[in-house]
Amino acid sequence: RSSDLYSEPKVTLKGEMADLKLLPLKPRLVELKKGADGYGFYLRELSSNKGNFIKDLDPGSPADKSSLLDNDRLVAVNGEPVEDLQHEQVVEKIRKGGDKTSLLVVDAEIGR
Repeated sequence: RSSDLYSEPKVTLKGEMADLKLLPLKPRLVELKKGADGYGFYLRELSSNKGNFIKDLDPGSPADKSSLLDNDRLVAVNGEPVEDLQHEQVVEKIRKGGDKTSLLVVDAEIGR
């Protein structure tokens, strides 16, 4: 068991041993400024997965020019957690940001 490795007296865990590359999901904070046609992505709440996901980035849009990726999972909007909110509540938080919004997302794929 992996827990045995950490409880043995011979193993000392140190801060230097921590590495973000070992985390399965890498968070990214994406700052967006609304373009003439909006931010340029769709937000989907998938029935098979809990949460809201970035989908269908419009070519040339602010979202497309940012580090957002198709299928990114949205974790927070403008510093407020959204994972437990309904889709409509998340969309409203994005709208309340006006011409700018800050999105905390995580990669859809493990190991990126």
